[in-house]
Amino acid sequence: MHRRTLLAAAFCLPWLPAWAVGGPAPDASLLAIQGAWRGELRYRDYRSDKQLTLPSRLYVTLLGPSAIALALIYDDGPGKTVYAYEQMKFHFDHGEMHWLNGGDAAGTTPGGTALRIVLDTLSPTGRKLVLEGQEKDFLARYTLDFGAAALILQKEEVRNGQVLLRNRHTFSRP
Repeated sequence: MHRRTLLAAAFCLPWLPAWAVGGPAPDASLLAIQGAWRGELRYRDYRSDKQLTLPSRLYVTLLGPSAIALALIYDDGPGKTVYAYEQMKFHFDHGEMHWLNGGDAAGTTPGGTALRIVLDTLSPTGRKLVLEGQEKDFLARYTLDFGAAALILQKEEVRNGQVLLRNRHTFSRP
């Protein structure tokens, strides 16, 4: 019995290295943001229009060469923890990003949201992306400014030329 297992393993091993190294290298800027982050979410409350701040944690996982998963945890008061899940697949060569939020990732919306990359700049400390897409009756503008030590994600609503900051996530390494 053990000889069969060893024989089967021996036939599989030569194929394993070819399979493991066959994919493209991950985007270096996305690779740099993997791991745990601590920070806060500042957001404009839809009902009261007040700015509120919640302590938060973020875990970033590389899903592929140009795709990441975000797991966000918010402390929303005593005994109330909020979880959010996001997936971002970047198509840098086509100038767009596909964003799946927690509901989308669960299968409720197959395609998620496609956003245009309108700015993509590299610096010694990281990368800055500005993404835009139409949302209901306004233009949604997202800024993702990230590197190995800091990560900022903010959303603005642009209506009739007026820009309103909707929310801003600010993270650093723990």
